[in-house]
Amino acid sequence: MNILNRFNPIFFCCLSILTLGELNAAEKVEVGQWNFSLSGGYGKLSNPLSQADDFTLYLVPSAYYYGENWYFDNGDLGYTVLQQTNYSVSIISQLNAEYAHFADWHPNNFFLSTAQSNLSFSEADSSPNSPPDANDDLQYWQKSPDEIESDETHKSVINWRDLSSRRLAIDVGIQGHWFISSQQSIRMRLMHDINSVYDGFHASLEYKHQWRFKKLMLSAHLGWLWKSRDLANYYYGVSDKDTKTQALWYQPGQLNLPYARLSAAYPLTEAWKMLAFYQYQKLDNTLTASPMIADDARTIRFIGLNYAF
Repeated sequence: MNILNRFNPIFFCCLSILTLGELNAAEKVEVGQWNFSLSGGYGKLSNPLSQADDFTLYLVPSAYYYGENWYFDNGDLGYTVLQQTNYSVSIISQLNAEYAHFADWHPNNFFLSTAQSNLSFSEADSSPNSPPDANDDLQYWQKSPDEIESDETHKSVINWRDLSSRRLAIDVGIQGHWFISSQQSIRMRLMHDINSVYDGFHASLEYKHQWRFKKLMLSAHLGWLWKSRDLANYYYGVSDKDTKTQALWYQPGQLNLPYARLSAAYPLTEAWKMLAFYQYQKLDNTLTASPMIADDARTIRFIGLNYAF
């Protein structure tokens, strides 16, 4: 689908948790100054939902601001409560990323992620749709991993557009950053929705290593995402609210999602850069067994030129 057909005014209200911003921030970030850039090129953001189209990326904006304590980084709004040479602790808020698969307008479908595309050598980087209840009279089925693996070839599916609507969650939580060296860091997050959409948690752990070869900048990431049962069941469970076919009712339970990411940037002038990005995330077997899921992985890729204003 063309990104221009997905444009929605809400885009201006919240930039999102998907952006190439950190690819653009290879220089030192000035405290108290807004930074804007725009990348043009070609990319794909895969959508694992059954009978859903992948999102095509042509333009990728970026905006970030760092004050003494408050900061905005491409969808992440945060306040640093503790800043030391080797570590920092912040309170952060963001839009929940899982909702992006269910809404054409979601900002995640326009941008590549701050959390997903870090290639920054900056000072700022160093410095009524409730899920099914287990006590409900309705019975929902859930298979063990072994049963899931043996049953994949004849799994029933449901078109995601036939599902009841999912709501956008706003997540707030705590982030810890350990700066091992100027090239290596570990980031941890624990988040919970504050608008009672799924009433659950999600956490992440990510290791990052950066290299600079003259002008060329490279970044590799290895990470792990954990999603609570409440979150997974809300977005990816199938109940009587979605279909009257009981054979399709399903609760995935908690999710473990490992991922790997590679990023590269090469400056051409003071304002222009070439950049490339690829991410692969393996989906949990309990998630791929959901009737609404058609793929066993999520990928993001983009290549293009970036201009910093």
